Formats: sequence, structure tokens, C-alpha cells
Amino acid sequence: MRIGVAGPASLNLLSDYLGDEVPRTYSFPWVSHLVREYLNAGHQVDLFTSSEHIEAPKVIQGRGGLSVHIGRRRSRARSRALDGFRLERADLTYLMSQAEPDVIHGHWLCEFGSAALSAQRDALITAHDSPQVLLRYYSGPYWWIRAGLSTATALRAKNLTAVAPPLAEEIRKASGRWVTPKVVVNGISSSPRDRVRRLNPARPVFATISNGFDKRKNTRTAMRSFSILRRALPDAQLMMFGSGHGVGEAGMVWASERGLTDGVDFRGQTNPVELMRALEADIDVLVHPSLWEASSISLIEAQSVGVPVIGGQSSGGVPNSLAGGRAGVLTDVTDPDALAGSMHRLISDAELYSSIVRQGQVLVRNEFSIRQNASEYLTILHDIVERRSDGKAHHAKCRRA
Repeated sequence: MRIGVAGPASLNLLSDYLGDEVPRTYSFPWVSHLVREYLNAGHQVDLFTSSEHIEAPKVIQGRGGLSVHIGRRRSRARSRALDGFRLERADLTYLMSQAEPDVIHGHWLCEFGSAALSAQRDALITAHDSPQVLLRYYSGPYWWIRAGLSTATALRAKNLTAVAPPLAEEIRKASGRWVTPKVVVNGISSSPRDRVRRLNPARPVFATISNGFDKRKNTRTAMRSFSILRRALPDAQLMMFGSGHGVGEAGMVWASERGLTDGVDFRGQTNPVELMRALEADIDVLVHPSLWEASSISLIEAQSVGVPVIGGQSSGGVPNSLAGGRAGVLTDVTDPDALAGSMHRLISDAELYSSIVRQGQVLVRNEFSIRQNASEYLTILHDIVERRSDGKAHHAKCRRA
């Protein structure tokens, strides 16, 4: 098949197909890994993505069956939202219509999913977040418009998947039970592997990985909890990765104003390779304080390299990613004392720590492989193409009759 994949993607992760001279794009590395799986399975791929660094739609003919089609993306969120992402959707739809892949797999319900359905009515759309969750935690015109477009996309989609059971249920309830997405969980490309690092319970290193310093990501509670923990473990450290958590950024400013910076290393936005190195070499526990996530890739990656995870017991897909608490510690991430207690208990109980590490790696190996993701998606994509062919044959038979 010739498969169109639409979504934010890191072209650097596809450099062996494209070379190094590629524009920076709106990036989500997981989409690039899925593209590689489709290519490895022998399919041709048209990747449709977007960039703030081009002045006109651009097509890059790669090697090994890959072509990349890049639409324009305006840098200001307000500009994108006020006209309903019109420019972004128009560029993507035009590029898809010109390329004419056999079937399109669009990711996210906003501009990429909407454009995919405009180009191909039966495109497969994968939901990675919930319009209702966006409205629950964010306010303002950008989020209202984004949620409205996402809801419309979910209602239009004939073929819809979601990356976690709680996300599928959110969409089902919001649609009045009109839409029931099939669940295909996220996975990662690397296999679980043993770590060399040994835990020192007197000097533990915790980390958060959160893009955005906001109510939903809830890293304020993580910093408050860490401050409580340091009363018992004064040499503990907390590394904070992700946008909003760098030196001089909103997270550090907030913590400084409240005297919560002792022992905190504000790393900020970090490229995926450096982040994985830090997980493997430096970090003992990943604290995932988000109030709602569908399927966090960073959480799965941490488990794969033997870093146990503490997450929210009511945080959407987080319990699913931690096997209901068998492969991680679930706690009340809205309560700083409860979260601090879970951090201290995990780092102080060697048997619990080892068990969580083992179970996390088993879970990733059995359930969160991107190869398995690709296989499930390919089955759906084949079915779409076959149904379309059967429909054409049926119409042709009716005309002859």
C-alpha cells in the first residue's frame, strides 16, 4: 500500500531516508517512529506534516519509499485558531489531494485529522487527546475552537481509534454514544533493557517530564511534594524536563517565588536522545503528576529502561500505562503529602522498587511495542482499502444490472 501519514513529526528521526537538509517541523517523534514501521513493513509512505519555517507548501522526495509533504503552520496559536486552522488545513488537504495515497492515517483530531477527512472521507483517524479534557483544564478562544474542531472531526470519522481506553470512553460519552473508537495503545520502538545505574536511597534522583507549566500537567504539586520529601532526604534531587521548566521559565519563576528551588535542576526542553540518556544514567524515579493523560510516551520510555514511575490514580490513561498499579505506583497527585509519601516509600523499599522495575519492563515488552501498534493499524488500513474496493465492485455490478 501507499499510506499517507498525517501528523506532527520529527524529520531528524528520518534523516537516513531524507538526508540532513530538512526544515524544522511541528514535532512529535512517535509519528516518525510509526512511519519507519510502515516503511519496514514494505509500504510506501507519504508523510504530511507542517512547519513554521517555510513560506509555501514543500515536497521532499526521500529514499526507500518515503516522501514528505510539508504545509505551512503559523507561529501564533491565536492566528491558527481564530480562522479554525484554515491555512494549516488547506495546505495539508491540498498536499494530500496531490499525492493521492491509497489510504490516509491522520493523527490528532484537530488540523491533521480534519484535513485527512477532507481529502479522504474514509481516512483512519487516531485520537491522542480528548476535546472535553482540553476544555476541562484550559480556557480561552484557542482551546474552545480547537476543541470544537476536534469534536467535529470525531463525529465525521468513519474509522476512528484512540490511544487509551479512558480516551475512547471520553469520546464515546461526549458524542452521545454515537462514536465508539477502537483502542490501539501507543508503543515505543526500543526494547526494554537492563540498567547499569545502582540506586542510592540516601541521594535519590527524581524527574518530571512535562511539556507545559499548567494546571493539567500539575508540576506545581510535584515541586511542593519534593520540598516535603527533602525534609527526610535532604540530598535528594529533582530534574525537571520539558517546555516551561527551563532556567528562567515559568516553572522556575513560580518555584523561586515560593522558595521551592532547593535541589531542583531545571533542564527545560531537551532533545529525545539526551532525555533518554538522562533516564538511563541519572534518574531513579519518574514522577508523573499530570491530572490527565491519554497515553504518555515518556512514561513508557522510562519503564523500558528500568525507571519506575509514580502517576495519578485518576489521571485518565495513566493507570492503564501502569497496569493498574502493578507496574508503577498510583497515588493522589493532587495531594502534595500523598505524592511525597509515595516518592519516599518507593525509594526506601528495595523490594518494591525492584518489583516495579521488573513489572514495568514486562508490561512494555508485552503491550507497548510500536511494532504491534503498526500491525494493528495496518490491519485497519487494509480493511478500509478492501471495503472501498468492494463498494466500487458492488456499484459497478448494480450499473450493469
